[in-house]
Amino acid sequence: MNCPNCGKEIEESKFCPECGAKIDDDSNAENSQNKDPSNAYYEALKRIEDEKAQAEKEQKKKKKRRKAIGCSSAILVLVILIASLYTYNYFATRCHVCKGKGTIICTECKNGKAVCEKCNGNKYICETCSGSGEVLSDERCGACEDSKRPGYIYNSNAALRDIVSGNIEKNPKDPNKYWNECSVCDGTGYKSETCPDCKGSGTGDKECPACNGSGEVKCEKCNGSAEVKCYLCDGTGKID
Repeated sequence: MNCPNCGKEIEESKFCPECGAKIDDDSNAENSQNKDPSNAYYEALKRIEDEKAQAEKEQKKKKKRRKAIGCSSAILVLVILIASLYTYNYFATRCHVCKGKGTIICTECKNGKAVCEKCNGNKYICETCSGSGEVLSDERCGACEDSKRPGYIYNSNAALRDIVSGNIEKNPKDPNKYWNECSVCDGTGYKSETCPDCKGSGTGDKECPACNGSGEVKCEKCNGSAEVKCYLCDGTGKID
């Protein structure tokens, strides 16, 4: 046994012969227990088992970590593959003119508004000529003045063609069938002359009824949306 005070190895006694310290029975029992080789064996065995259990626990953690990393990597690769296929398909079939939108900017207007043709954007028109800059004169149109119907020209070629082909028998005679509107006077039968009030400009003091004095009207091509259907993809945004 060892002295609890000086640590010297002594025989069983109530006092240490080296330092004179009193040796308790508990100290004797503890020293004898520590001196017992069986206790040291079991402590070493327990320590080995604890280390083994700790190693197994660490091994399980590593396996779970590797499994989680493997699953995450597989999911990441799958996401990248799907994204790559989608991106390739999107850019491979996307219309390069409209960039996949299906519509392009209307070239005939600005923000869906077009210049009013009646007043030419001037907002006001001449009341005499209604903004056209021309009025009808008293002189007959030279292109149709010899016609039986003022402002119209008889299409004798079409009539002769129907007579020869026999269609005139199948189609009863129509008094308006072979009469075409004169392209020179637009069917009025009279020549046009410059408006004396606006001097041909068409501008006056009357508010333009077509644009209500704004000088702009809704674009007919894009219906005021400022965009029209793409001519290449026909509005689908994709090409084959």
